[in-house]
Amino acid sequence: MNIQHIMERDVITLHENTSYKDAVRTLHDHQISGCPVVDAKDQLVGIVTQLDLLRILFPYYDSYYRTPEAYANPEDRESKATEIRLHAVSTFMSRQVITATPDMPMIHAAGIMLAHHIQHLPVLEGDRLVGFVTRQQILREIFKKNFNLN
Repeated sequence: MNIQHIMERDVITLHENTSYKDAVRTLHDHQISGCPVVDAKDQLVGIVTQLDLLRILFPYYDSYYRTPEAYANPEDRESKATEIRLHAVSTFMSRQVITATPDMPMIHAAGIMLAHHIQHLPVLEGDRLVGFVTRQQILREIFKKNFNLN
């Protein structure tokens, strides 16, 4: 089975200028764990996942090395979300996006996800975003097909 049979076609996207706060709201409101990021021409420029939203709350090595005491208080670290709420998605999104094509076999997409430790694949036809698939969707389809689950 190919990706086109299970991919989400009504893709929820974020614009690269979307704020951290609005990205969190979008993922929360749509109950999704990640979504593609597009530019003004609707071209794919990145992806934002829950992992990206969490990772930005932690210091870069250089910052931690220079002032480790600034990171000793867990409550201060949690409050960093308030500090960065207006930062644009483009500052913390993953830019190295691995993609799929609609005709890619589902099991091939699953292998790519495993090899790259990712859970989401934007689906492109040429340079146009036409879908989005998650590891959970692929697993659900494999289990449904092979174990007669509904």
